[in-house]
Amino acid sequence: MVKTNSGIIVSGVGSFTITLTNGTFSDNGDTKLTVNENVPFKVKWNDISGSGVVSISKADPHFQSTDTIVMGTPISFTYKLATLKGQTPNIILSNSNPSMGNTQPVTVSAWNDMVFQNITMNSGYGTGVDLKVEKYEWTLPSGWTANGKTGKSVFTVPESKSISIIPDLFTIGEIKVRAMDKLDSAGSEYKTFTMDRGFKFTSYPTSITFGDNTTRTFSVAAFPGLAYEWSVPAGWQINSGQGTNTVLITPGFCSVPNDKIKVRLKSGNAVSDWLNCPTQIATPYFSSSSSTVDQYGCLTLTLQNIDLSKVQSVSISNNVSVISNQGADYTILFPTLGSVQVTATVLLKDCTTPIIISAYIIVNPSRFSITGPSAVCPGSSATFTISNAPCSAAITWACSSNLNMTVSGNTATVNNPGIFSLSSEQNSKDGSTNNLQLIPTDPPIILECGESVGWIRASISGTSISVENTLTINKVCVFSLVELASSITPEGHTILSFSPQTSAPATISWNVTPSNGVYFRDCSNSSGSFEFSNLSSGPYTITASTNNACGSSQASKIVGGPPCVGCPLFPAGSISVYPNPVSSILSIEIDQNAIAQARAMQQSATDAKSLKTNATFDVRLYNKHGRLLRQATTQGGSVQFNVTHLHDGIYYLHIYDGVSDKPEIHQIMVKH
Repeated sequence: MVKTNSGIIVSGVGSFTITLTNGTFSDNGDTKLTVNENVPFKVKWNDISGSGVVSISKADPHFQSTDTIVMGTPISFTYKLATLKGQTPNIILSNSNPSMGNTQPVTVSAWNDMVFQNITMNSGYGTGVDLKVEKYEWTLPSGWTANGKTGKSVFTVPESKSISIIPDLFTIGEIKVRAMDKLDSAGSEYKTFTMDRGFKFTSYPTSITFGDNTTRTFSVAAFPGLAYEWSVPAGWQINSGQGTNTVLITPGFCSVPNDKIKVRLKSGNAVSDWLNCPTQIATPYFSSSSSTVDQYGCLTLTLQNIDLSKVQSVSISNNVSVISNQGADYTILFPTLGSVQVTATVLLKDCTTPIIISAYIIVNPSRFSITGPSAVCPGSSATFTISNAPCSAAITWACSSNLNMTVSGNTATVNNPGIFSLSSEQNSKDGSTNNLQLIPTDPPIILECGESVGWIRASISGTSISVENTLTINKVCVFSLVELASSITPEGHTILSFSPQTSAPATISWNVTPSNGVYFRDCSNSSGSFEFSNLSSGPYTITASTNNACGSSQASKIVGGPPCVGCPLFPAGSISVYPNPVSSILSIEIDQNAIAQARAMQQSATDAKSLKTNATFDVRLYNKHGRLLRQATTQGGSVQFNVTHLHDGIYYLHIYDGVSDKPEIHQIMVKH
């Protein structure tokens, strides 16, 4: 308790905080406690080699000037801790292992005194002496006694330094002893003696495979005057030797053994506990390389610990499908998700009742997928295969109607023939963008423009499980740009918007050349809007383009105006366009040598040579709405356009030399 000289016991006035080092106030580990003056408290010290400290401080600001303990000034008390931890008693036994049936006493003696380390006591003569152990705790095998006590008992010195232990007839176990502190709350390390009484199995097989009914010998150590009672699993037979220490046993495996081979010893009416033979009776079970599998996947389960020569039949539960069986290996398909119990019903020869063997497999959702390219362009083909293919389950293939497919098991070859025999030539005669006229071509051709998306699908036959891949099958063509309504900003700028006419929905990239003085107001996949500060300074070329795995396409619209029809870009006589008017074949002849020689007069010889040998001319035919109808490239010579299917009217022929971004423009009259 805490006691001061204040003499005042009033709530709050005489209260103190106690803090412990290497000790607690309760079993829950509290190390701090508030108490009133003169109220006792208990400390449970830790079992360690060292010191414990009690620190006391004032818990309330009210205190007397005469108090020894004041606010913020604690006092401490240090105590040496007496421990036996880390020490082991030095014990000697006589008759250390009495045999079965022998009750001769065992004498146990302590070889020397044990002391609490680093603890000394005042001898009364001015010298210090070691603090000695006064108690030993003995734990005996069941049925054994020591000085009339059984089980776990604490004896005081000198009694416990030498005690007489009397065993019973048969019990096997351990004698344990340790030194104890004065409160019986902690002790030294245990000294242990194993008392096997000389019993052991002297002859036995290490293991027996399930189904192996070979007769075997089992023996234990012999003890004079004792009888032996043997027990075997149900269905097994003791052929001879019952009552002796050696028997002949024939296994029986019409059921899974639920017991062991065991023996117990008898002396008159006294009987020992059953003693189990260490022979391992191998219980049959399923093994597998994995405990999980994908739905409609296969796993090989193997019957283990069973003599297959003794097996008459095996049947597998119908919640799975057996794909194949070779010996003890069963390849099994799993159609059901979740935790699946696979059961094998095994009937052994000469048995009427089968045994049941089970395994639990986790079946996860199928991960099968199609592996192959993401695009099959017109006139090409591609091969697709199945990844994580289901085991032995048939695969059904399908593809979109714009593709052809051949199938071989888990492989499909897809061909994209393109679109044959029809081409889209031009708009109707009224010049609108609707009612495109489809005119047969001869010979048939493959059109690269059209539906841009196809698909290929694989399904597990007989199930709802399928996977589908989207394929790019055509480039998206931009046929033309349709000019939408225009407007004027307050600053006088012109806003023009254009809508792309495409063969299929696509992502559009917009461009305008030259870009000086032009502002991209809003460009999307459905339209492009541009602001021109001075439209009359054109012409400007507005271009919408697309690109995917099957190619690119673009269409242009010339605005700002009007284009300089007849303005020469090339030397006179170097470009010939005839006939004009034209009804069938329009011929364009380009004399590259004449152009190069004329340019040489204004440029270096190197530039002229480069133009002569490398220049590529881009020839395009547009209708009056700016839609590109025909296009060809040449490095000189003749280009011909078939205009047979074009409607009568005015058209514009643009010739680019690959150097200037402006074309030479010729007005063409088509007349049939």
